[in-house]
Amino acid sequence: MGNEEQTYTYISFPEVWWGETKATFYEASQIPPEDFEIRAALVFAVSQNLFVVANIIDRGWCIPGGHLLPGETPEEAVRREAYEEAGITLGDLRLLGHFIMRNSSSGINQIVPTYISNVTEFGVVPEGTESRGMRLISLEELPDHYFVWDELMHSVFHYAMKEFISL
Repeated sequence: MGNEEQTYTYISFPEVWWGETKATFYEASQIPPEDFEIRAALVFAVSQNLFVVANIIDRGWCIPGGHLLPGETPEEAVRREAYEEAGITLGDLRLLGHFIMRNSSSGINQIVPTYISNVTEFGVVPEGTESRGMRLISLEELPDHYFVWDELMHSVFHYAMKEFISL
């Protein structure tokens, strides 16, 4: 039991282009780049092994999340956005990982902390928000409904479900 070096195996997620933004995902145990900004946060909210998605104006069906308000932590932001976009209350939050996004046009590099949580309460989507409603959707149905479906989203949703089941 000397100075044994510990090795880690990380899941490698694909890189994709979303318009002018190159995106990938780092699992929570990986250290994201330090010089990137945190401007938004997302949450995979799960109930009965189904994902909560909200129908957001100008986006379509997607997981709850959005920009951080001044002074707001990523955890506070996802709790607020989950309520505003889907009318849900979240249980304990666990960091799933980070979307890493590099915009080739603006030069803005972002880290988007991404959490996973169970839903503890369903309510009504508040009026006056950008959401047209919410629904529960299975992993198998997502490709036909999610607003951007590609190999990265496929990989991250499968990873999220695996991690949720192991909670």
